[in-house]
Amino acid sequence: MDDLLPFHSHLTTLVIDPVIHRFAGLFDLNGRVGALFLFLSYAVAYALFRFRKYRGLTDAPSFWQFIGGNRVHFHRSALLDYQYYFVRGILHAALMVPVIGLVDPYILRSGDYIAFFTRLWGARPQVGENLGLSLLYGLGVFLVADFKNYWVHRAFHSRWLWAFHKVHHSAAVLVPATASRVHFVEKLAAKLAGVVALGAYAGAFWYACGGEVSRYTLFGVTYLIFIFNALAVNLRHSHVW
Repeated sequence: MDDLLPFHSHLTTLVIDPVIHRFAGLFDLNGRVGALFLFLSYAVAYALFRFRKYRGLTDAPSFWQFIGGNRVHFHRSALLDYQYYFVRGILHAALMVPVIGLVDPYILRSGDYIAFFTRLWGARPQVGENLGLSLLYGLGVFLVADFKNYWVHRAFHSRWLWAFHKVHHSAAVLVPATASRVHFVEKLAAKLAGVVALGAYAGAFWYACGGEVSRYTLFGVTYLIFIFNALAVNLRHSHVW
């Protein structure tokens, strides 16, 4: 039995724990496919269904048919997306974490930027932290992340990287879980770009403020991410529009 302990340890670390974590993610507020955000998205879809039904703009006999019904949600492509959701957790543990660990020593962090600016211009006085400053910092984080997402996405639409991005566009039908259909290389590029961009932004912002500033959060989630996920973001990958 002792010979199986290393195997069990690796199985737990690389498969069991990531799958459990992804399943638990369906019930927290850190991911867009959390139960609350799915409920809010489908509430918006239902309001749209009632509006179109009232105006005679849809032939769907029921809300379930309006959002695609069994034809969409149990399509082979959709079933594959549900599997992708959990497989991404395994890939993150097995590939993403080790690769990030390899390059992490070579990535400039917020502290490196603060040290650079301090040597260049000297230390700045500490600004008293307040709600407005936390909101401003959170807004900057959101905008920098969105800017990064746009350019990474645009880069993977180029002819040189399209071979990776076409995995996402291979879905025959769209469901919220389709967002998980992303090639590992694209996900890694987005992660690394995010670490670099947010590290630079945080370093510059914190230097200007004379010290670290915390983000304003709602239920433990950055407030703009919470609002963005609550505003029917899951309908981006759907057939209701």
